[in-house]
Amino acid sequence: MSKIIQIVPKNLLTDDIKAIVNNDFISQSRLEPFSDLTINFLNQLSREILSDSVTSKIPELVALAYFLRKSNIINITENFKKTIPDTEVTVPLGVCFQIAPSNVDTIFMYSWAFSLLAGNSNIIRITQNVGEQLSGLLSVINRVINNPDIEEIRARNIILSYSYDDNINAYLSSIADLRIIWGGDSTVQNIRKHLSKPTTRDIAFADKISYSIIESKYFLSLNDQLLTEKVRLFYNDSYYFDQMACSSPQVVYFVGDDKDNQLASSIFWSKLEEILISKGHFEHISVSMNKLAYLYEESASGMDLRIQSEVNPDKPTIIKIAKEDVQKIVSICGGGYFHQCFLADISELIHIIKHNDQTLSYLGFTPEILKNLAKSLNGKGIDRIVPVGQALAFMPTWDGFSLLNHFTKRVVVI
Repeated sequence: MSKIIQIVPKNLLTDDIKAIVNNDFISQSRLEPFSDLTINFLNQLSREILSDSVTSKIPELVALAYFLRKSNIINITENFKKTIPDTEVTVPLGVCFQIAPSNVDTIFMYSWAFSLLAGNSNIIRITQNVGEQLSGLLSVINRVINNPDIEEIRARNIILSYSYDDNINAYLSSIADLRIIWGGDSTVQNIRKHLSKPTTRDIAFADKISYSIIESKYFLSLNDQLLTEKVRLFYNDSYYFDQMACSSPQVVYFVGDDKDNQLASSIFWSKLEEILISKGHFEHISVSMNKLAYLYEESASGMDLRIQSEVNPDKPTIIKIAKEDVQKIVSICGGGYFHQCFLADISELIHIIKHNDQTLSYLGFTPEILKNLAKSLNGKGIDRIVPVGQALAFMPTWDGFSLLNHFTKRVVVI
């Protein structure tokens, strides 16, 4: 069996998973859902992230801190409680086993927060490749969770790391009442092969691809200051997590007549290049090589590619493709590699969207148009439609799952 490193709530190295997750952990009573203890714990994490010398300088963690603040958590909780009939009582599911992704290594915090709110006990497996961002976050978690007044939280939550091990995953699956599986299709299949209780729920966040859609005439009507601000929001959606988040845009659609699309595209990418320069964007040679290899792979697949901007560490890589080829995109490259596609009308998306498409971020479309698009898709694809700048904003409904509904159980009392 692999060596297991327990990181939270204390450092421990062992090769026996039951030395960490034992019968005492499994059998202990669950916490009350939406308790003041849990809400205050999340709020303490928020404050510590914002005051820590490392985490307060990382935009992704600052965004996490604002999500965890007490006012936001209470708002989420109250909105959920409004959906519960008087004839139902909400209770925890029990033990939650969570596999965190390696490409967006701090997103597990959001699903952990919802599971905590539900009152569940949590076992979280994180990547072994702990970078500065995750390391700083783990230090903050340990400082807060080891406070004397957090004993009940500390006793019911474990964060550990180990190399992929079927024995460990099988054991943790066997005791879980809920499995949260991040990391893509292969991870989902690998975890699901392990038997669990017949009543165990699986929430799987599989491979997803996301897009941005821009109404060219609207974009061209903006003054220079607003143009820059809109593209800066697109930069945030794309370059946080190095474009590897499932909700970061991989294809940018410009919608309108060809003349407007051409001009809007030229201005948009020029503005993005200016923002990269102003932020001192640095691209490691490995990222450039990965983009080049990805471009060769796409070329070999038979896609009709037109290079608008070649692989360059100082610029975004922009590849124009026909709408017929969008469905051939099967994986994410990252690092600032964008496909560009021109459409005459937003309704053309209906024939392009695939079952594993997740977020559509937009500029310039009315709510009515977007709701009609969602209705026309009729569940075919797209889980979220949000303004540009909110692609990475975690929400209580994610990948089509209403998380608090899935992380709790309802008891009917009549």
